[in-house]
Amino acid sequence: MAEFNRLKLPLFISLVVNRMHSDAAEPSKLFGEEYRIVPKLMPCGSGIPTFMVDRRQHTAGVFELLKGPFKADDLKLSVIDLFDWQELGWREFRYYRARVEHFSPDPSIVGCEALVDVSEVDVLWHPAQILGLPIQLPPRDGK
Repeated sequence: MAEFNRLKLPLFISLVVNRMHSDAAEPSKLFGEEYRIVPKLMPCGSGIPTFMVDRRQHTAGVFELLKGPFKADDLKLSVIDLFDWQELGWREFRYYRARVEHFSPDPSIVGCEALVDVSEVDVLWHPAQILGLPIQLPPRDGK
């Protein structure tokens, strides 16, 4: 497990960050407040359908299912890591482990950990140094 944790950041930089052709500095950690979970853009979707939250905060592992849909304005989640119930066998990483930054229907869960199904959301990276700047795509001809 420790070996995998050491490899996550270099793999992420190699497979994701370097392919973005961004002038932003490479991340010094994997995930955190710069990584936001947002609802997938789907024709019939109107938000994050469900997520699980650990209301007890420091006693990890007791999750309650909250049913939505929850719109992006109602819920702000930052990514902590990938999560799988299985630690020793084949790992699917079906969930993002997240921190609840804002939840207008129930502010008491702000700061709690949550699990969100990766198939229901997207993750956006907003480095502080480029927030508010327009996205610049690399030229198609590679020049």
